[in-house]
Amino acid sequence: MTYKYIQKCNYIMPTISHMSLAFLRCTLDNTSEVSRLRGNALVLSQICSYIDRWIMQHIKHDPDAYKLIPGHVPFFPKPQQLNINMFPFKLFDLMTLPSECYTHTDIINIIKMCRSHVMYDPDMNAYLTIHAMVQQSRIRIARPSIQCKHNRWVKRDINNIEYRCLAWGLGSWTDIPVGGIYMATTVPNSIKIWASTIEYPEDASLEFARDDLGEWHIMESDRLYWMTDRTPHEIIADCQIFQLVIGDISE
Repeated sequence: MTYKYIQKCNYIMPTISHMSLAFLRCTLDNTSEVSRLRGNALVLSQICSYIDRWIMQHIKHDPDAYKLIPGHVPFFPKPQQLNINMFPFKLFDLMTLPSECYTHTDIINIIKMCRSHVMYDPDMNAYLTIHAMVQQSRIRIARPSIQCKHNRWVKRDINNIEYRCLAWGLGSWTDIPVGGIYMATTVPNSIKIWASTIEYPEDASLEFARDDLGEWHIMESDRLYWMTDRTPHEIIADCQIFQLVIGDISE
């Protein structure tokens, strides 16, 4: 139990005091006098219950954290040697895309149809990620890890703590999508997604909160999903993905 909560402490340092974190670590150090308190139910239960309360206050089980867009992805291009990460282009001018991305314009047009409620804006940016490699060169994962795109940047000094949101599309769903991230995979059983939203300090991995996120869902292959940038997801197998971010992006 102690190791589990030390891992959680490492991720909520902007909230838990440095003294509390140092204290919990010292209980595992046999050279420290504090180690005598290891196993002390009163001390550890108070610290651990605080950590659990903080985590549950920042996890929201949300049925609108992701949505399956009706219909299959049409004409999903065959794998090719294409690896693009967050390429900016004008959503209403697909000629601003590199020519090698034209094979994915059908998917982008489906997304635009989902956003037909949005007023035409010739300057609206979107950000395209494509990992569409040949079978031998899919995204390789050394170890699955839960992540979300949205983080908080924290700056400390002696007088105050400054928080800054690092947006990656934001996203909300009120019968229609606003901002957010669109994602698809051609590989079955390759991506997990949770019906939760989460906000933590800056760190990509949410592995420490796995037990607190609730039930997960496997994304269907050749289907288009929408999610917020605070929606936990996990790539669990080598895969080929399409991702389009529409919304606010932090500089």
